[in-house]
Amino acid sequence: MEVAEGYHLIEIPERGIKWDMPQHLAYCDPRQFAEMADLFFRYLNGSISYEELRYLAVYRLLNLKRTEENKDEDLETRKPGNIYQISTYLDSFFQPREKESNPIVIRQEYVHNPIPEVRHKFQTFYGPGDHMEDITFGQYVDALNIFATYNREPSQQLLCNLWAIFYQGRKTKLVSGYDKKGVERRTKIARKIYWGKIFGFYLFFASFQEYLATATVYWEGRELDLSILYIEPKDKFKSRIPGIGMKSTAFMLAETSAFGNLNEVEQAPFWTIILRMYDIKKRDLDNEAREKQAKK
Repeated sequence: MEVAEGYHLIEIPERGIKWDMPQHLAYCDPRQFAEMADLFFRYLNGSISYEELRYLAVYRLLNLKRTEENKDEDLETRKPGNIYQISTYLDSFFQPREKESNPIVIRQEYVHNPIPEVRHKFQTFYGPGDHMEDITFGQYVDALNIFATYNREPSQQLLCNLWAIFYQGRKTKLVSGYDKKGVERRTKIARKIYWGKIFGFYLFFASFQEYLATATVYWEGRELDLSILYIEPKDKFKSRIPGIGMKSTAFMLAETSAFGNLNEVEQAPFWTIILRMYDIKKRDLDNEAREKQAKK
């Protein structure tokens, strides 16, 4: 039987059962993604071991229910072995390791939002589209600060805050801008939502960050390599004083009035600002090349 791309075929011939199990997060449906994100959070927090993660993931990915012991003693005897054998497929959710002692790294190879909306009571919150195509620059700047802070000092409060920056009601999508004032209220709501959906968004944002550093986009039929945004200047001077990162870009663009004042810059579409940053960086690199050529 042909196996769908991105999936493992799991069979139990004596029961006539077949499953397609995702090879990694990119192929999970919204339910599977949230379930795996919850397990990843617990594993990274040290509350479950890697073996426990794999074992529990089999039940969650295949949506199996834990039932009381089966009357078929032979089946019950073989069940742990079967689950363990299936759990070995979970290794594909992680980057290959050269040594057993090396840290486990989750494979992040997707730019679609696996959890596009979240329902809480009678309200639905809508997250960013694929490739973060409908976010504002202000959302990204605020989120990047939270993301970096979390990576240094993890806390659940920061994850709730990150989720709240992006998940808004339909009326507050990009059409009407970034609902910055509502972030605090939505952060409180995030604490009551299934944790796999909150940490799941962190994983999506992390995957998007990896993509952005190497992305190639097409504009007017030409390839634009966004990796140039991360090229360090060739001048020898390096400040000992830390900068403010992407927020500095927001201030710089506000000073030029190209997109209006700071508030208008923050409400501008993210990808429009990224293209502007690409254009500025290209000019800087072109000037460096001209100066180098003139010195020859």
